[in-house]
Amino acid sequence: MTRSCHRASKYNRSRRRPRSLSQKQHYRRKYGGRRTSRMIGGILLNRSFCKNGTSEHPEPALTGREYDKKTRIMSPGFEILMSTNKPFELNAGTLEIFNTFNRQDNKWFKFVIFRFKDENHLYVMYGNPENNKHPMCMIYGFLEHSTVDEYPEFRKAIIDLHTLKQSVDDNPASIDGIDENNEVILTFNQRLFENFKCMEALSAGSGTILEDGSICLNNKSGHFKPGMGDLEIAKQMFESVTGRVVRTRLAADKALVEMELRSIPGFKYDNYSGTCLESQDDAN
Repeated sequence: MTRSCHRASKYNRSRRRPRSLSQKQHYRRKYGGRRTSRMIGGILLNRSFCKNGTSEHPEPALTGREYDKKTRIMSPGFEILMSTNKPFELNAGTLEIFNTFNRQDNKWFKFVIFRFKDENHLYVMYGNPENNKHPMCMIYGFLEHSTVDEYPEFRKAIIDLHTLKQSVDDNPASIDGIDENNEVILTFNQRLFENFKCMEALSAGSGTILEDGSICLNNKSGHFKPGMGDLEIAKQMFESVTGRVVRTRLAADKALVEMELRSIPGFKYDNYSGTCLESQDDAN
């Protein structure tokens, strides 16, 4: 039995009208879509792109944990619109930027490893802003590693989305007049699903550079829900590119993150959910 991918998400309006909320909080209260996703057979499937499997991959036997959760999420187009930072591929040329993601400054990163055109690619992005999402690593990675002649309609769609994003960045209040039914966002999502359908990740998670210079990776990813076993390929790639020692651990739960970091001015859990905590350093 095979499974097919879904089209763009549909959201139901909420009755609540919040005031003085962040853009993300405003969005979540304005649109309340729910959907079920799960981790199956070691294949990390982005819930924004797939529905329980892919047309290319028959349903495998469930192994390890089975993840099942109802959640509210934004479509890929709206995630890019709300983002504050752009992902980049981790290589020798970007190490200087990557080295700023250190715990001493309360900074951390999100990462995704995917395979495209028979090569593995490791993309990272600034983790602290709550609006930066893991799928962006794959979207921008596919664009950067394809030729300008490939996916012309999708490339035009993301240019139009960037134009819309620039207008929102210049005038943040304008976000109130933009929702999932915006033509630019709908077109972007449609072109994305047409060209890439279900996206598989080899590994995904979050991390930071510790005080001793080593890298801590954890399995925090709300989109991919990786297990600890999925971090092994990430450990190998991070060690190879950076030359640093890499440690892996389970992501800290919300209560622990809030207890240890709530003294940070303006602390919000969503901005620090992927942080590696000092209290975990002796765990591995």
